[in-house]
Amino acid sequence: MNRIGRLKIFLGVCPGSGKTYEMLRDARMRRLEGIDVLIGCVDARGRPETEHLAIGLPILQNLNLADLVARRPELVLVDDLSGDCTFEVGIHPRWQAVLTMLEAGIDVYAALDVQQIAGRAQEAAQIIGVAAGTTVPDSLIGIADEIELIDVSLTELSRRVVNGLAGGKEQLAPYLLRGRLDALRELALGVVAEQVDLRMRSETRIRRITGPWRPSERLLVAVSGGVLSERLLRHAHRLAGALDAFWIAVHVETGEANDAHARTGVEQNLALARELGAEVVVIQDETVSHGLLRAAQQHDITQILIGRTHANLLRRLLGGGSLAGRLIDLNERLDVHVVGGEEPGRATLRWLRTQFDSPAEEYIQALAMMLAVVAAGDL
Repeated sequence: MNRIGRLKIFLGVCPGSGKTYEMLRDARMRRLEGIDVLIGCVDARGRPETEHLAIGLPILQNLNLADLVARRPELVLVDDLSGDCTFEVGIHPRWQAVLTMLEAGIDVYAALDVQQIAGRAQEAAQIIGVAAGTTVPDSLIGIADEIELIDVSLTELSRRVVNGLAGGKEQLAPYLLRGRLDALRELALGVVAEQVDLRMRSETRIRRITGPWRPSERLLVAVSGGVLSERLLRHAHRLAGALDAFWIAVHVETGEANDAHARTGVEQNLALARELGAEVVVIQDETVSHGLLRAAQQHDITQILIGRTHANLLRRLLGGGSLAGRLIDLNERLDVHVVGGEEPGRATLRWLRTQFDSPAEEYIQALAMMLAVVAAGDL
């Protein structure tokens, strides 16, 4: 059986943190140890210190991926892991080329920022106010043998920008605030902590070491066509990894008419679930709650994750309750986790406040009283 290459990721808290510099410095030390090192993709961006470290390291030139694998260097450096591949015919993500190298037994050093991880991209965009653009899948981070966090202080980052040692002022302006940089640091630390935890759990399982975890946890995440499902899936993926648990993504078809946009959303979310490693289940039932519970029973599920839903006023008056409430009422054995998003009810209240002078709650209360009077008149 061929040896699988080892992957080390230099994870920056932001652009300009120095991840490329640290990757090159580490690679030079490996070369002094006699390791055959080859630069696949490294962009020094005109920074003298980084360019100096690249001197003397052989650079991949005029070779496609097949030629690279045939050459079989021991270690290849790949900068900006989420970028397009520069050593393959056509346009392919660099991370796909990295997978090919690893399968061929070639070790890889790769660099990227935390905002370029798909599962962290949305949260990072909310922090800095700028979308990451291209990303790498969470599964690639999951196979890394080592992740080295490359941190930088706000003072040092500002100094690098002023001295031209990092990106331009416009590019790094969104990061030059202490609160934002601290939040990105916390995000990156979370990635490293998850990987350490996964390795620890794997080690305890291999060595048959008992620990404080429940080894039989099995998770179910409810999937719809809504935007909250993506966040829910990534949350479930991280939770399943932390618990070393089996997990499934379930979509319940109730027969209600769905427009094309909703169906497309469901397909996209189920595709994401497969990418993250979940077993995908599509089930038909009269209600979502009964369908989820049936799937839970069939797969011996211990925990269910759902997005926050709010029953409308009429359903509340009739005792229908929320999805979480119905799941708990129908099966108290299961743990039900609710992952929040923007509450539709709150959005409705904001709209009402823009239309009327009185608070929206007063209109809701008045409507409830009217319905109660009508009900009393029918008695």
